[in-house]
Amino acid sequence: MAVLSFTALVNICDEHGLLVWRAHSPPSRLSDSFGHPVIPELVDASVADHVAPAITCPADVEIGCEEPRTPDFTGWALAHDTCDSAPLVEWSDTEYLTGCNGTGTIARNWTATDHCGNRNSCLQTITIVDRTPPELICPDDLVLECGPESEAEIAAWLASTHATDDCGAAVVTNDYTGLAGGCGGAGTATVVFTATDECGLTSTCERSIAISDTTPPVLDCPPDLVVECGPGAAAAVAAWLASATATDSCGSVSVTNDFGGLSDACAATGSAVVTFTATDECGLTATCTRQLTVVDTLPPTFTCPADVVRNADPGCYRLTLSLAEIGWPSDLHDECSEPEDWSVLWVRSDGAAPLAAPFTKPSTTITWAVVDECGNVSPPQIQTITVLPFNTAQVEIELEGELLPDTLVRCVKFVFANSASGATVERYENVEFVRQPDGNAFASLTFSDLPCDVYDCVTAEDELHSLGVRLAPGLTPDGAAWAVAFTGPAERLVQGDLIDVYDEPADVVDLLDFAVFLHQWGRVYDTSLPPDLPDGDGHTPCGLYVLHADLNGDGVVDASDYAFISAHFGELGDVNCDAEPG
Repeated sequence: MAVLSFTALVNICDEHGLLVWRAHSPPSRLSDSFGHPVIPELVDASVADHVAPAITCPADVEIGCEEPRTPDFTGWALAHDTCDSAPLVEWSDTEYLTGCNGTGTIARNWTATDHCGNRNSCLQTITIVDRTPPELICPDDLVLECGPESEAEIAAWLASTHATDDCGAAVVTNDYTGLAGGCGGAGTATVVFTATDECGLTSTCERSIAISDTTPPVLDCPPDLVVECGPGAAAAVAAWLASATATDSCGSVSVTNDFGGLSDACAATGSAVVTFTATDECGLTATCTRQLTVVDTLPPTFTCPADVVRNADPGCYRLTLSLAEIGWPSDLHDECSEPEDWSVLWVRSDGAAPLAAPFTKPSTTITWAVVDECGNVSPPQIQTITVLPFNTAQVEIELEGELLPDTLVRCVKFVFANSASGATVERYENVEFVRQPDGNAFASLTFSDLPCDVYDCVTAEDELHSLGVRLAPGLTPDGAAWAVAFTGPAERLVQGDLIDVYDEPADVVDLLDFAVFLHQWGRVYDTSLPPDLPDGDGHTPCGLYVLHADLNGDGVVDASDYAFISAHFGELGDVNCDAEPG
């Protein structure tokens, strides 16, 4: 057999796509298939490559969205070519990622190309899925002391939870609705945090909140109270008790006190130790102790008895007063106690005691003060007892006769005398006599300006009509006054003596009086008479010094008047206390 050798004239798959060989060592002898010799002939041979390489795609694959999408992870296509030992393998993606978190499919087109440009392709489907839930990062359990920042701290703690997701965003939620089982702002809660990604995958964690209240409330107590006893004390104490306040960092707080009343001091005073207690909603307490004192430092007040100005008792510079006449402090008032528990203090300037001892000086002061139940002494007040240098005489006097008018005014001369000293006091008084059922007339009068003395004689006389009457001794002390009584048949004024000028030393009813009567017979005392005479009646007041014969007071001198003269004709009157003629 002949051996042929060829030499390639060009490379495989040149620009013409031919493979060309040339025999460069022709054999010396050739034969055909029948064995016949053949003359060798030098010729060129060419071969063309029109077959695409074979390509095998990697299997379709499902990967997580967080996993690599490169062929190194999803697989390479394999290519084989008869003419090319290393055909070029390429890929291109068409993405259909329309699902959640960027999930979906990728159509990966693989292409194998040999050196001759022959090309073959296949399609790989890569499915992108979200298989991994988000990663939830939860805080530690929360343990807090209750306080004003608790809610903010809980909110911050809840917000501190976060989550990450390989495929996209994740939302964190929790089921916290508040604390339970506590007091005030304290309590506990179990909180479940949930992270949810866009594909609905979730992660959860469970944590607890414990808010405790171990801090007692803050109690703000008032200072000790000292209050003056009186109408406003109760309100002041109530306001003081209500002034204690408290705050608590965890909730509301109540304030109470144990005040149950004052100690039993004088009147409405006293003291108490008061404990204030603040209690919060968790039962934690704070206390403080304060002193409450109600005092009585204000003195009582009163109205001093009125000054007393009186004439001396019969005699001189001696006055006896009853307790009622002296008086007693009145209108007693104190803001804290009642007068029935008070004491009254008095001191007389003359040093005398008891209080109603006789006053023997012209002026005596009584210093008064009152002491309330708590011992407070009022400012002193002064009462003055003045003994005037006068005596009072109460005089009763009767006028004899069947008088016609109901009342009759006569001028009566009174003489008061001290026979030992010879001192006398003379008074002319208009005395209004009132007719009595027996026809006589009666009057009473008071002398309040008699110089004080020891009077032992007194006379009375109507100088125009009657005889004088002497009482010696006729004055008797009657309490604070001399008592004088010109009454009764022996001491009443007897009418009929009309003229005294010639009667010495005692009055007498005689012819001179009868002569006056005759001279005035028929005289009418009316408005036609001179102005110094009474008009139309028998009144003879002091200052009327004319002879007056109207003895019965009917305003006419007639026979009825003569009856007085005739009945007492020759009768003598008494000598005046001053021994002067009547």
